[in-house]
Amino acid sequence: VVIGVGTAMTVDYVDERGVFRGGAIVPGPWTMAHALHEFTAKLPLVEPPTFDPDRTLGRNTREAIEAGIQAATFGAADTLVWNMSQLSDAKAVLFVTGGGLDLLRGVGFTADLAGAVYDPLLTLDGVRLAAEALP
Repeated sequence: VVIGVGTAMTVDYVDERGVFRGGAIVPGPWTMAHALHEFTAKLPLVEPPTFDPDRTLGRNTREAIEAGIQAATFGAADTLVWNMSQLSDAKAVLFVTGGGLDLLRGVGFTADLAGAVYDPLLTLDGVRLAAEALP
């Protein structure tokens, strides 16, 4: 399972043979923050927080937005990783990439995973490998 965290968050399933089988796209944490700021009358623009398991409730508007963005980002990622991990008898390996990968670093996913790799350059490495394979 590959998660890319940026303007959008993509969660993709690649099977044991390396074949892309499908995925999901949800708004990324920065998109959520900007949407709350731009499409409401008075909510401030908030920088998406790194994951904090103790952040469940906000005591002011900024903290409440941070708690909501964290819950939406992790909740979507966790649900999709769990669902995709059920598609094979083998334990899934999780790869997380993108500029926002630290937002998910160290979280406890509910899926029984074989491991997790956090690599901010994974997408760029893939583009490089594809370019090198060209004739």
